[in-house]
Amino acid sequence: MKVAMSKVFDQIIRLIKKNPVLFLIMLLALALRIIGVYPGYPTYHPDEGTSYGRAVTMLFNHLKPDFFDYPPGMAFINLVIFLNVFIPLSFLKLILINLDKFTELLKHIDEPYYFAITLKEYIFGPRLIYAYYWSRYISAIFGISTVYLVYVAGRRLFNKKTGLFAAFFLAVNYRHVLGSTLGLPDVYQALFGLLALIVSIVILNNNSLKSYLLGGIVAGIYSTLKYQVIAFLPVVTAHILYAFNKRNVSYLFNRYIIFAGLAMIITFFFINPYYLIDFKKAFPESTMDVRRYQMGILAFRPYHYFYLFHFALNELPTLAIIAGVIMGLFRRFQQSLLLLSFALPFLFMMMIWSNGGIYSRNFVTVIPFLLIFAGYFFSLILNQLGSRVGQWSVGIIVVLLLLVNYKGIINSSLMAYSFSRPWNSSVLEKWLLNTLPPNTTVRTYPLSGMEQEVLRDLKSNGRTIVSWDYDKGTHTLSDFQDEGVDFAILNTHTLQNPTYGWKSQLLPQVLFSYNTVPFDYIENGFFGLSIREFRQYTVYESYKSWQAFEEAGYLVFKIPPKPHELGERVMRIGFDTKDQKLEIKGMYLTVPPQVDWDAGSLSLRGGQLATSRVVFPPVKITPGKLYTVKGFIKNARRGSDLQLEGYLRIDFYKDAKQETVEKTSLAVAISNTVPIDETWYEVTAGMVAPVNSTYMTVSFQRRETLGKSYVDDIEVFQTDKLPNEPFKQIPYIKSTIPVESLYWDSFT
Repeated sequence: MKVAMSKVFDQIIRLIKKNPVLFLIMLLALALRIIGVYPGYPTYHPDEGTSYGRAVTMLFNHLKPDFFDYPPGMAFINLVIFLNVFIPLSFLKLILINLDKFTELLKHIDEPYYFAITLKEYIFGPRLIYAYYWSRYISAIFGISTVYLVYVAGRRLFNKKTGLFAAFFLAVNYRHVLGSTLGLPDVYQALFGLLALIVSIVILNNNSLKSYLLGGIVAGIYSTLKYQVIAFLPVVTAHILYAFNKRNVSYLFNRYIIFAGLAMIITFFFINPYYLIDFKKAFPESTMDVRRYQMGILAFRPYHYFYLFHFALNELPTLAIIAGVIMGLFRRFQQSLLLLSFALPFLFMMMIWSNGGIYSRNFVTVIPFLLIFAGYFFSLILNQLGSRVGQWSVGIIVVLLLLVNYKGIINSSLMAYSFSRPWNSSVLEKWLLNTLPPNTTVRTYPLSGMEQEVLRDLKSNGRTIVSWDYDKGTHTLSDFQDEGVDFAILNTHTLQNPTYGWKSQLLPQVLFSYNTVPFDYIENGFFGLSIREFRQYTVYESYKSWQAFEEAGYLVFKIPPKPHELGERVMRIGFDTKDQKLEIKGMYLTVPPQVDWDAGSLSLRGGQLATSRVVFPPVKITPGKLYTVKGFIKNARRGSDLQLEGYLRIDFYKDAKQETVEKTSLAVAISNTVPIDETWYEVTAGMVAPVNSTYMTVSFQRRETLGKSYVDDIEVFQTDKLPNEPFKQIPYIKSTIPVESLYWDSFT
């Protein structure tokens, strides 16, 4: 045993000495992917159960998966690794460290149900928490292995320098690093896709039945990760190119390619036999993704290109990829075609033939293929530098690599560091239990990841916990004031659901004018406005940098009371005549709303974007005074799931210049929204004017663009009498969470 280990160690040392650059790249890839696994992203990703939970189910259920929305390839692979690595280690730990538990378990060996359930918890952890982390570590190792396979593929397709450069690009690619820290199939797909590519290179250069069968088997494993056959395309492409190079048309019909196809099909059903056995259940479930991804609907979806360019690849690596593709097609056509035979169909499927790219983790699979082209382009640069500047070429290329990958290096490092810190929910738990006063009413988004005991403790001491749901019910500060709410807790993870509309709502020319999330657009819609107002009353924050966006952040707000006296009226808009001065504002009003005088009130309907609004002339104000807007709103009935609609909005500015008013205001407050039932309701909104403000505007806006809403009798009041601050022992703080951590750039 010692001799064998010594030989392995000596071989590793020889490999390191032979290729120290690759060794350093692999170390970097290892660090970025392993550091963030624990405690990592909390255990509430909806798709991660397909990796560890399904693997455990298959172990206890004769390899039958519980669902067929994903094929069981990832779970099968994980189960094999569980059985050969983690379960034996877990047994050993149980015997050596928890011998009492093991002895107690053996006493019930004749009770199959008790024995199985208890054994399952001892081995896999409470709620399968051990298996959950096992799958994360497997994913990280697969991610690191993918970096090595990119090196191998780049070297065999082009040259060693291409392989090294491509490996570095992938090692620090933020999207790939993130994908390697979650137990999801995309990194597995990348690994087996690259294996299929490498086998195809062998077929292209020196084909044999063995290589064809291996290509089919690898493509078959790939198809069990998701219902895709794209990994077989490089095998077919290599077969066609080989026939072309031999100038043998009849070889196109050689039995080898048929055997490869059969090997792929047999492999799929060997790993997934229950798809045939339980076809009536499997087929409908597997078609769910077809509908969810909108497969078969050809369309130009600008967000996918926006995300790839600015986030998944970043700008400079994307340019290097494009240059590499162009140079590759001119200089190494067949090798480039082999690489593109996977990349182009994958991108077409995700970005044009379906809406799969909206789930940005899908790009993790294709990124390694694209980055090989970036590596090839850099190898050409190094060749040119070597002929011009000699020994300085290596130093120059290293600097260029660091500059081009600067964003990826920073983002990947911050993500790994952030995921290695305690969960935001754990930090929030301590604050709530130690700080939240008794006998208070708390509105809260779902407190994901919190222990049930903590939630029970929160509800003790007379505290009332009320759900805060973006999808229904009230959502504004004014509403919470009317309800007597004392504190509100925002979950940034859930907030994403109503604020991602920009990905499909903004026109391509508008979206492409940004190089990041269009925060100004989000913050001028209903939910963005409401969060802007709440943040002015922040008392606690627990969040991480946006690079760890998968994890929820939490903001706690203390709700101030409404004023007892509104004070002096400084403006009234009665809509008694049609000559009322107003403007239509909003982000990119390609289709502005229709505004009409309607029986003594103002009506608003239509329009393309929910950021559009009617704005009335600016009002001169005094900083430090409390301003309240009051008015009446009515919504026409319509067939919609929306329960509440229409609101007044006040914004504060440093001056009344047109260019100032067009920008995001210094501060904002919005009124409560009212039911859609043809009834007039009184609404109010108010806040203290910021120190550096001199003007205020009043606007009328809606949550959606459907239907018709009315407004009437708007009044603005000012007063010096500010209501007393509640719970002074918990002071307001300046909110520091950046908008990047509030409104993410991605789905998973």
